[in-house]
Amino acid sequence: MLSRKIFSQIKINPFNINKRFFAFKADTLKNVLKSEIAHEETNYTPVDKKELNEFYQTTKFQFKEFDNSTKMELKKTENNFDIVVNFFAKPPSPQPEQDPNNQDEEASN
Repeated sequence: MLSRKIFSQIKINPFNINKRFFAFKADTLKNVLKSEIAHEETNYTPVDKKELNEFYQTTKFQFKEFDNSTKMELKKTENNFDIVVNFFAKPPSPQPEQDPNNQDEEASN
């Protein structure tokens, strides 16, 4: 129980963590995520194929997309080490109100 004695002397008690601290951090995280989403929604531009090819040539990464999955992979060998970057992503899809095919369906109803 030496650790409790030390923590009590320095006024930190890890066994009774203040719940407000976590609520504050959760609210901060929520605000940061909202601002990131808003930024992406207003500033999204598709990747230019020329820039993408330039990236592959300069970094020597090979891109692999897995079938029936959102998993993607960048892979290269550098100094006898395999460097693999796995990530999950999906291309942006139009929202139902932005989909031009939806207008035809609404008109026929």
